[in-house]
Amino acid sequence: MNSWLEQYLHPWYVTRPRSWAQLLPIAEYAHNSWKHDTLKITPYELIMGMKPSVNIDLIPDNVPATQERIQTLHQTHVDLQEHLDHHMPQKVKKSRILPQLTIGQRVWLKGHNLHIRGLAKLLPKQYGLFQIMQKIGNVAYHLELPSSIKVYNVFHIDLLMPYKEMEEYRQAYMRPPPITVQSEEEYEVESILQA
Repeated sequence: MNSWLEQYLHPWYVTRPRSWAQLLPIAEYAHNSWKHDTLKITPYELIMGMKPSVNIDLIPDNVPATQERIQTLHQTHVDLQEHLDHHMPQKVKKSRILPQLTIGQRVWLKGHNLHIRGLAKLLPKQYGLFQIMQKIGNVAYHLELPSSIKVYNVFHIDLLMPYKEMEEYRQAYMRPPPITVQSEEEYEVESILQA
């Protein structure tokens, strides 16, 4: 809240260092008029059941102080709108482009959500390669995991990284071909380096 207030009031206290405190009610109105990200309604609508309207033109215009106040508010509105137009495109989150994964494609599984024993800094950052078996919804995928991994085999797309083969570095790490013994996959050990 404090960082929002500081950011919102910045154009005011830079251009009007002596009078910005008088404009705090406008900042309060603006803040309480913005829709909440989760609730999709404004705090005014939540608490009072309606959004209060503000019509500056209804103030009597035959008093000189009123004219000056209207002019100040109008200029403040113009300044703030210019400030918002300048800074908002930088702040708006661009829609995230999700990687396109297909059934049968091989992916790496990020390991930060897997509960594997050992020091986290020594464990691999990603595991795999695993094949995508099915797409579930827009952002979840069913992977073909070996039976030794005892986790549910549906993962969010943020936990998956597409496997890319790079010509410069030759073929990326590949699993050696298994030997089938009594219809179970086994791997042949070439040598034991340390006993």
